Parts: sequence; structure tokens; C-alpha cells
Amino acid sequence: MAHKLEAAKSGRAACATCGEPIAKGTARVAELYQDSQFGPERARERYERRDPSQREAIYRFHHVACAVQAVPAVVRSALDAPHDRALVPDRAALDAMLALALEAERKKRVEAATAKLLPVAAAPSAADAHLEPLLAQLADAPEDATVLGVLGDLFAARGDAQGELISVQLALRTAKVERAPEVVGARTSARDRVVVDSTTATLIGRRDELMRELAPRLDAGDRSIWGTGFVRRLELGEKSSVRLLELAGLWKHPALPIVQELALDLPPYSEAAGILAQLVEVLPRSLRRLEIAGEAADPAPLARLVAALPRLVHLALIRRAAGPELAHPALAEIVLVGGPYAETIQRLSRVALPAVRAVTLRDWRPSTEPLAALARSGWLAQLERVHLDEPARAIGGDPFPVAIEAAQALRDGLAGKKLARLEITSVAVPMPVRAILAETCVELVCPTTAVVLDPATTHVEHTGKPEWGRGKVVKVHDGKLEVKFPKAGVKVFRADAPFLRPVS
Repeated sequence: MAHKLEAAKSGRAACATCGEPIAKGTARVAELYQDSQFGPERARERYERRDPSQREAIYRFHHVACAVQAVPAVVRSALDAPHDRALVPDRAALDAMLALALEAERKKRVEAATAKLLPVAAAPSAADAHLEPLLAQLADAPEDATVLGVLGDLFAARGDAQGELISVQLALRTAKVERAPEVVGARTSARDRVVVDSTTATLIGRRDELMRELAPRLDAGDRSIWGTGFVRRLELGEKSSVRLLELAGLWKHPALPIVQELALDLPPYSEAAGILAQLVEVLPRSLRRLEIAGEAADPAPLARLVAALPRLVHLALIRRAAGPELAHPALAEIVLVGGPYAETIQRLSRVALPAVRAVTLRDWRPSTEPLAALARSGWLAQLERVHLDEPARAIGGDPFPVAIEAAQALRDGLAGKKLARLEITSVAVPMPVRAILAETCVELVCPTTAVVLDPATTHVEHTGKPEWGRGKVVKVHDGKLEVKFPKAGVKVFRADAPFLRPVS
């Protein structure tokens, strides 16, 4: 059941917009608006939850021209549904009228949403020739105290509460925080309280009050994180495409001109394209970190957004694809989380991303062999840092260990080159695998608790003390190994000790 375009069955129905009768046989828009068994105030909730076989559709009717002005989205839906084409003899003219009405409705929604986003006590915006250059400086150095001080004075001179916030936060930078006197007991001696003088406490209270007043009014589940004077990070949770488009005015908010980080969960597939196109126009060029979640079939809109952010250095793609269209001269780090990460690694162009030196892979699966995928892609010739983190969970809840084949593929792909840093976390690493990985990098970060011995590892050697001979692993406990060497006796090492190498 949905909105419909149909011929009026009789002349008794009146138009819900103008109140005039709709002549029999003429085109009318039937707007589905409630279930007859419940009142309008709870109709939508109840209608969605009831068994479809027990729903009774209730329609109200409009002249087509009236509906275009009153409920253009309903008309759009009705035209998209199957209908008798003869009811609309001049479809081109109707589409043109509908496009104008939909755009006018969208602008009203954006204006209403923007008004709600503005701070309660927002000062009137005043043009100032010095403002834009100062904001440009802060975009490159957002915590520069000198520039912030000048900007705070500028805001204060025009009665903007943001100037007071900057002054309070700068004052708190120099506030002294002391520990409480030592509390000495029979067995302990500790300073367990922080002493804050009354002046500092007043400043903290005022800072928090100003932040509440000046923060953008976000939806539940969203979050803004402040720096000095301005929001530094914005996290927008999952929303409909309509709601995201309504938030176009958010980027004009006075707290967001130098926002550095944005985390955004987009609707899937084609709905995201329009949102990304809008973001190209409205996102502050100060952004350095962008995290985009949500599936998408076409990576081109994302590539256009990335290219429009000149200061971007960190890009995280969560369940999203990217391809050779992705190009940026300054992007330094890419994080791929789940989704088609193996294909993305293969498709990304090193020529188009010349500054990328670090790659992080999360929610990976052994079946796709992420280290092997990196080796095949050719990216190892350019990368300096690789981080393998948070694998997908195996059945039973335990993470998959790193396979020895993956380590060998990484070593072969490097062809003698060494990574500056290889980090493998949240995953078990058998000791023979660790030995191979140690050969691939200058710094290997591999938590002690992650290093495990497979049944085949019974003997090791100390690469720095070859004279000790071939040592037998006596015991493994608490992330440590007890090894008995023929010429040095029993020694205890951390399980991730880089100088221990399994031997047969």
C-alpha cells in the first residue's frame, strides 16, 4: 500500500488541500495517511507494527495541482508507482512544477533544521576583514594560543560569547592543578585527590556552561568534541538520507569553521551519492581526518569529496569501497574496516595517492589474507607502517591467528625492504610466524599475550647469544617462556622477545 495517482471514482470526495470537490474521472492523488483503527497521533507507529493482512488503508485525496504545492513528496511517490499515463497528459510540465516544489520544501527543511542547530545565545554575525585570515591560520594550527587570543578579542569586541569561551579556555591552560596531601595509612601512601582552587573551579564551570550554549544542537547519538574555542571533532550517527540533507546548514555553525575530524555514517548505495555531492560544497576545508561508514556501490562521489579537502591526511573507510578515482596529494594514512577491503587495496592507485605511508586493516578475515593482499598490490614498495588490528571473530568467539603463509607472503612482497613499523594487535601470533614477521620490519609491535606457541615449536635459539646453543622450551606461562639452554641453563623471557627464533 502506498500513495497513488488515480481517476476519481465519484464526485463526492473533497480535496484535502483546497476543500473543493474532485470531479469524477479526473486525476487525483490518493495520499495514504493512517490506519483507520487508530488515531493520527499514533497511526504511523501502529501502522508499521501491525500484521499487513490486518491493515486497512485510509486515503485522503488531492487535486494533482494542489498536491504538488502541499505534499510534493507524496506526488513524487505516486508518480513513481504504476499508474495510468493518460491521467497526466503533460508529464514534462508536471515534473518541472514538482521539481520546484520539492526544492522549495527542501529549503524550508534546511532552514528549520539550521535554526535548531544554532546556539541558544548566538550573537548576530558581523562581517570582519580579519576573521577569515585568522580562521585560515587556525585551520593549520588549531591550538595556536596567539591566534586564538586575537580571535577571542575579536569575538569579545562584538559581544560574541565565543570570545569569552576562548578566554576561559586559554586561562585554564595556565591554571595550576595540585595533588592533595598524602594520605598515609598502615600499608599505603597515596595522593588520591586533585586539589582545584576556587578560581579554577569557577573557570571550569563557566567553560562547560558556554560549551553547552554554543554547541550545535545535534540528534541523539551524535557527539561534538571541543578544542579551544571551536569544535574539533564531530560524530554523526546513522541517519536517513533526508535528515542528512537537512543538516546542510550545520556546516555554517559558528563552532565548526575549523573542525578537524568528522565521523559520518551514510545511508547505503545510491542514497549516499547526493549527500556526498552536498558535502563537497559545504564541508569546512579544515578537515584533516574523515571517517565514512556505510555501503556504497559507486566510489566516484567519495573520490570527489576527498579531492575537495586539501588538508586531509587520514581517511577511514568503514564497509566502503574505493578505487583508482581516489586521489589526493597529502593523504598520509588509510584505514580499511571490513567490507571489500582486499579489493580496495588492489584498486587504489599509488600514483594518485603519493603521500600514503600507513595502512590499517580492521575486521579482516583469513580467507582474504590481508597481508598477502598488500603484497600482491604493490603498495609495500611505498608503505612505511602497516597495522593489522581487530580481526573478524571465528566461530566460538576466538580471533583467527595470523597464518604463517600470510607472514611469508608479506616477506616475499617486501623483496628485501623493511617496514619502519609493523603492528599486529587483537590477534594471536604463533611464535614461528612472529619470527618471520620480525624479519620484515624495523619495529614489530606484537603484544606479549598475543604470542602463542604452536605444538611444533619445542626449541628456540637466542640470536644474540648463539653460543648458548639450541634451547628447549620448558614452560609457557603468563606471556613468558622458560627455556633451558645447554650452556646457560634455564632462562626466562617474554614470549614476544624479538631475539628468540624457533628452530627444529
